[in-house]
Amino acid sequence: MFQLEHVRKRLEMTAPHFFRERPDYTFYRPDVLYKDEIFQITITGRDKLMIYFGSISVICLFCFPHIEMEVLNILPISEDGTVRLRWRIKHISLIRSLLNPMLFRYDYRIKRLKWYDGLTIFYVGEDGLVYRAVTRRTIDDEQKTPQANRLADLAQKVGVLPKGSATFVTNKWNNTLFVKHTF
Repeated sequence: MFQLEHVRKRLEMTAPHFFRERPDYTFYRPDVLYKDEIFQITITGRDKLMIYFGSISVICLFCFPHIEMEVLNILPISEDGTVRLRWRIKHISLIRSLLNPMLFRYDYRIKRLKWYDGLTIFYVGEDGLVYRAVTRRTIDDEQKTPQANRLADLAQKVGVLPKGSATFVTNKWNNTLFVKHTF
């Protein structure tokens, strides 16, 4: 489907420059529905979407002295008429850069960037324009581990508990912490 390829090429050219240049809005319908599941916001209309993306860009440039968007993958799926964009935002916060003056050096800073991964799904209509877009955060496997298991791993790494001596289980009903001894 050539419409999906057209949207893919536009995203490939404009998405990496999201924080530095004005994004391309010509492939959105005037009545586009944008759902941001990261900030829990729904926006209707291309004009409001332009204002929203512009304010996100300005706020991020103010709060993060170094911020850049990296495109990880752009995948057009013809079965459901979508283009999936996996992206990563690499950043250094203002507070962190003020507390560590070495971060003003580019070669030092570029090695110590934090990142935030996300996924945006663009739904493309028959006319080749995006009628709906959904943005959500992607969760790494490390972030899926429950907090209790992280605590047990930390206790074993520090040496408080010998390896395999305890398993922490979080009870979801009353939020208490149980310890199960294994011998």
